[in-house]
Amino acid sequence: MLWHGHNYNDERFFGKIENLNIGDEIIIENLKGEEFIYKVNEVYESSPEDISCLEYNEKLIKELTLVTCNNSNGKRTIVKAAIKQ
Repeated sequence: MLWHGHNYNDERFFGKIENLNIGDEIIIENLKGEEFIYKVNEVYESSPEDISCLEYNEKLIKELTLVTCNNSNGKRTIVKAAIKQ
């Protein structure tokens, strides 16, 4: 699953993504009220042209990838998290 959004450096959208660390949990709730818990396993920056974070995961692990801009240096902030079993 890939989510991308704006980073306004406030409370909206991905404004707090910089606070995520390895080991943190991300909870996604669908329209049925089901919760899916993901554990952050990677946080890094990349250039806007680098799309390697979108590569197919051959391990068949359910993975969440968050992609947004880093307003301080023109790079992208990438957060990857695996479904917690």
